[in-house]
Amino acid sequence: MSRCNFCSIPLPLARLCNEANFRLLNKEWLRGQKPVLSCCPKCRGKLPCCYVCLQGLGAINPYQEMKRQAGNVHRDRDMSTLDYKEWFAWCQFCKHGGHAQHLTTWFERHQTCGVTGCNCTCSAL
Repeated sequence: MSRCNFCSIPLPLARLCNEANFRLLNKEWLRGQKPVLSCCPKCRGKLPCCYVCLQGLGAINPYQEMKRQAGNVHRDRDMSTLDYKEWFAWCQFCKHGGHAQHLTTWFERHQTCGVTGCNCTCSAL
């Protein structure tokens, strides 16, 4: 399960929306944010980036999602069902990762991790 590197709150939407975790969040701040956050919804620490495209993992804004589920907000796209290319995956050994499609493309041409200085043979694991 993915967690914030700074405050360790779990990032899956279902975990963020559960009663105990939702009470920890700054709802006033979240109210003014976009549906997809580039930082932790609790501590605002930067979320991990894809080592290929350098774009952030992103987390669904739990405040906006709960409003949407209550019928108060319409969203053009159901963020709970992302395409495979947008999934975030990481190596269980070196812990480096990125968007699934970017990693698939990377390992079609390379045998080792794409992070500078890491010699992990992720593709062989």
